[in-house]
Amino acid sequence: MTMPKVVINTCFGGFGLSDVAHHRLGSIYVKPNEDSFGVGYWNTTPWDEGLERDTLEFRALPALVDVVELLGDEANGSSARLRIVDVPNDARQPYITDYDGRETVRESHRVWR
Repeated sequence: MTMPKVVINTCFGGFGLSDVAHHRLGSIYVKPNEDSFGVGYWNTTPWDEGLERDTLEFRALPALVDVVELLGDEANGSSARLRIVDVPNDARQPYITDYDGRETVRESHRVWR
């Protein structure tokens, strides 16, 4: 038996979703203004339950997992290679770590990639 599936980034760069994935999830694109140096961003509030995006709780959200499963590589942001990992129920306080954006799920003595 495993806990809910968890989405992690498996390459150097960092976790990120494609525009297609954001559209599927219902994210809202916020257009740039003069204070944002011409850079807009995706507001994920409609579906992310207010969770921090680098937490296990966020990465296990059913909507996020479903979109990554459905879209596969098309869900990847510009510097991401997203994959889904299963973490056993007996894992004690698992957490996400990263090295230059490449993530793993760990506990004190086990790692899932």
